[in-house]
Amino acid sequence: MLSDTACEALLAARDAEIAALRGQLAATQLAATSPHLGDLPNFVAQMQDLFVGVLTINPQGYLTWANSRFQTRCGTSLTQLLGQPLGKLGGLPVDEATQALIAMGLASGKAFQFDLPDPCAGYEGGWLRMRLQPLRRPVPTELLFVGMLEDIS
Repeated sequence: MLSDTACEALLAARDAEIAALRGQLAATQLAATSPHLGDLPNFVAQMQDLFVGVLTINPQGYLTWANSRFQTRCGTSLTQLLGQPLGKLGGLPVDEATQALIAMGLASGKAFQFDLPDPCAGYEGGWLRMRLQPLRRPVPTELLFVGMLEDIS
């Protein structure tokens, strides 16, 4: 059994650790977004409205998530989009040069962009610019890319 002094020392160490972690969390939240933009979830929600689509893609090039705006634009559900290869988004394959650019970009783990025909019904003949940015997350999670689609038609 621990003495009262030992228990008090353990509690003081725990309280100091909690205070340090709270400070780190506050610094991380401040660094994640400008104080002028508001809280991070609100910022992310607003950012999704700036693009015709926001997607996440795994390093193998398969879609793992698409925001509701992109789903509505394409008249499809998330379950229909999940697992689609980025080079055949919506069933339209991109040319070989773009396929190579996608493969090299994903393999590099760095930001890259490419243009593709708009895969959504009702937007035939249009073009989208896909900007992919790697998401840095704590190890050992798999690297993900966030893709922001801009209508450049």
